[in-house]
Amino acid sequence: MAKFSVNANRFDPYKNFKFRVKWDGRYVAGVSKVSALKRTTTGRAPRRGDPSTVRKSPGQTKFDPITLERGVTHDIEFEAWANKVWNFGSGLGAEVSLKDFRKDIIIEVYNEAGQLVLAYKVYRCWVSEFTALPELDASANAVAIQSIVLQHEGWERDYDVTEPSEPSLQNRRSAQSGDGKPEDGKNDRKETRRGPMQPLSFAELLTVWEENWRRPPLWQGLALDLVQPRFGNVQPA
Repeated sequence: MAKFSVNANRFDPYKNFKFRVKWDGRYVAGVSKVSALKRTTTGRAPRRGDPSTVRKSPGQTKFDPITLERGVTHDIEFEAWANKVWNFGSGLGAEVSLKDFRKDIIIEVYNEAGQLVLAYKVYRCWVSEFTALPELDASANAVAIQSIVLQHEGWERDYDVTEPSEPSLQNRRSAQSGDGKPEDGKNDRKETRRGPMQPLSFAELLTVWEENWRRPPLWQGLALDLVQPRFGNVQPA
């Protein structure tokens, strides 16, 4: 069972469909897919003559590349970053932006309510593969997807992002009125709804007439339409 220290009533793990990606201090629009954050540590098995079993120890650790995908639009964030690694036709001395072709990125995960719950920092990324356009097919009906593959030097979780207190709609309504009690007697009277075919009582008709006869002619006309079918031709005093 998943463990949630702040929200004890939550049992469901977080979903994978609500996330954002940020670099250069701003969010990148339209990212629809991020590949898994994966690292692998190889095992070393030096052989000894005695004992006869193999003893393993951790060796080198590598981080798998990260692939970002999004629909093709006029936003050039993917292309601009890819061009920093190699820019076609720029000439000698300007083919690679050596000063800033590496970037740190942040991948943020949100819960169903849109609250930030997890964040991972990925360090010294650079674009090793850029797909500007997918395969085009006149008989297809799919969204055109562009992608970049990022090489990087590791990632770590941002522990400053902690579990948020999940919202409750009931608590939100209570917060609007302070302590959750009715304000100025506004909610003291229980509202009842009348069926569409149920006629008004005499007291209700009288109330409608008294409340509207002093108002502009339009309201007087509406009141007369309600009262006259029951009590004949009446005029304001």
